[in-house]
Amino acid sequence: AVSGMLTVGLAGNGTLAVSEGGQVESANARIGAAAGSSGTVTLSGLGSRWVVTDHLDLGSGALSMTSSATLST
Repeated sequence: AVSGMLTVGLAGNGTLAVSEGGQVESANARIGAAAGSSGTVTLSGLGSRWVVTDHLDLGSGALSMTSSATLST
């Protein structure tokens, strides 16, 4: 678990893949944070899950979910 901010794509390109029952938990999350940056988050597979307990900010980038994965905010 990440107690603070989880950032995917802060000052460039970033990727986060959660698959095959993997789990991520963060208080806050940001996808594609700064100008010119890009983030890609992919959730796939049964039981794969991302829990954001406070705030999720989708800046410049993409969030995709397939195959029974879940996102909780």
